[in-house]
Amino acid sequence: MNILHVATTLDRGGAEKHIVDLAQAQLNDGHRVTIAFLRRKNDYWAEFMRSAGAEVIDLGLERYPDITPLVRLVKLIYSRRPDIVHAHLQPAELYLRFALMMPGIPRIPFVITKHNDEPFYPGPEASLLGGWVARRSSCVIAISEAVRQNTCIKDLGLAPGKVKTIHYGIDPAPYQKISSQETRQWRAQFGITPEQMLIGTAARLVPQKALHVLIAGFAAFLRKKAGGIDARLMLIGRGPLENDLKDQVREAGLENEVIFAGFREDIPLAMKSFDVFALTSNYEGFGQVLVEAMSAEVPVIASRVSSIPEIVVDGETGYVFEPGDVVALSERFAALRSPEIRKKLGTAGLLRIQKEFRPETVWQKLQPIYGL
Repeated sequence: MNILHVATTLDRGGAEKHIVDLAQAQLNDGHRVTIAFLRRKNDYWAEFMRSAGAEVIDLGLERYPDITPLVRLVKLIYSRRPDIVHAHLQPAELYLRFALMMPGIPRIPFVITKHNDEPFYPGPEASLLGGWVARRSSCVIAISEAVRQNTCIKDLGLAPGKVKTIHYGIDPAPYQKISSQETRQWRAQFGITPEQMLIGTAARLVPQKALHVLIAGFAAFLRKKAGGIDARLMLIGRGPLENDLKDQVREAGLENEVIFAGFREDIPLAMKSFDVFALTSNYEGFGQVLVEAMSAEVPVIASRVSSIPEIVVDGETGYVFEPGDVVALSERFAALRSPEIRKKLGTAGLLRIQKEFRPETVWQKLQPIYGL
């Protein structure tokens, strides 16, 4: 089969990693795969996918509503004659929808994956535009039941039978290959000893992630002196709220306990080095970092929003708390001060990943939708 994926970016992110994993599975099955992406310079995965055997095309978007990507996309469809086109993220959906309207373009099966639990765009008539795009598709894939219900059915008004939930997948093997010596060395570079409890997160420093709640919950946890625990908090990521969050840490007197690690490439090693992973988001389309942490056998504490309860089994693979509840978050941290409890929940998390969230399972579920 000749498959064309159209993406907004090939930058780092959960949606982009999903595209890469899916395309690799399709290539491994002997299919021809082309990935076209809109935003120039957002091409973190481009060379990797070319080396894997995919054709990768930069559509050259400079700014919206530039028509250059539309012209290039139409030419690409004319020349490659794909058997199916698959759009990822809203700008890519819209450009592909217009491309499929052009004269001479055959009625190619069109699949959309909805990666986010959010409006089609931050403006008027967003639902009407998003619904118009989605109704041309043969199927809409929601990455969680929350996205299916809230975004696809409630917001866009799509018929329930048109929307299918298929969670992201992940290969836990890279996380399991990391040795205890490697994690000790990784922690040591930040001055963290094996005895200290390291709570970590990996997130963009933006309002959606509610990291001020994470810092406040950590501060409340330390004030309780739960079991005399010596703990550290690490934030991996960059974003516009970095200075505000650092000010919050200074005001709380936690400069020695909170580490801002910035952007890092070694996420599997970081995850394996954490004792607890925390995600305090106000909403999530899926929460790829949760399955990454669970692949590393790290217990998860996360807010009870969107898709998160579909991933984290409360009391079994970690704990959930009501979003914004600082006291509840601090109590969840206290509940994980025991290494034995962390081990028990972390092991259960890995077993859940191995059973429910494998990449090959995603492709298997997609094949009937592709007509295979």
